[in-house]
Amino acid sequence: QPADYDTLEAVSAAENFRETLDLLKTSPPLVMTLEIAPSEHAASGIPAAGLYYAHLNVQRAVLTTADRAQISGMHERAADFWADRHDFATAARHRLRSGSPARALALIRDNRESIIAAGRLSDLEKLANELLESSLRSADAPYALHLILASCSNIRGDYAESCKHWSFALHNPPDALATAMLCNRRGDSYRLASEYGPATGDYRQAEAVTVANPAVAYRRELGRARLGLAKLDRLKGDYVQAASHYTAAHDAFEECFDEQGLIETSFSTGEVRRLASDWPAAHRAYSESLVKSRKA
Repeated sequence: QPADYDTLEAVSAAENFRETLDLLKTSPPLVMTLEIAPSEHAASGIPAAGLYYAHLNVQRAVLTTADRAQISGMHERAADFWADRHDFATAARHRLRSGSPARALALIRDNRESIIAAGRLSDLEKLANELLESSLRSADAPYALHLILASCSNIRGDYAESCKHWSFALHNPPDALATAMLCNRRGDSYRLASEYGPATGDYRQAEAVTVANPAVAYRRELGRARLGLAKLDRLKGDYVQAASHYTAAHDAFEECFDEQGLIETSFSTGEVRRLASDWPAAHRAYSESLVKSRKA
């Protein structure tokens, strides 16, 4: 594929790279420059010097004469180069092509949010699916990959698909905290898919797993479970029960110093109190949410 000068230099590992490139460009022109309009440089991130690409016969010759170790080495250098540029999706693709699926998985697992923020959701899904079909021997690999795929499906609004992946991950969670987290996430997906019965069951299970554990991470998942139950109550029009669950969620978030959780539960309490025509209680809840938001 076309690449800029810095990428070629890093991946080729050739001595006297500039002289070699100049030679390939001139006698005969086996490497050409892909011209990019000036207006497109800033928008695309492509350097002003443009991109270089090899003649098709050169590509075939390289692939014919290079052995597996050389090709693997090129992909390793390419992966290092793109990881340094924080293009983790491209880096993971090269890790996979170099024959290192475990390192590819580590890249997308540890940098999932960055890849999504860069608009590479489709690339992330493709990599995760390819890795899921590969011969990864780690027992933790399917768990991590299903978490990634569930998150991607949620972002796309395919809640039924995300529930399938949460369920796969729940087959072998590493600990009780992971069980609670997965139940809460699957409960959210069921709720967004208007599957209120299964959602209630998941939130209840998460609550049961976390309620007796005082650790911060467990209190946070307890708060999320009760928050989910409150949202279901609100959807059903049971504002009194919703307020009770919002208050219980608020208490759990207070124990683990979760400011965002406190802001959300205070504001949501104000909403259900307003819907129930309890104006003084609504005013107090809204005020508390506003004060915390200004401090956040």
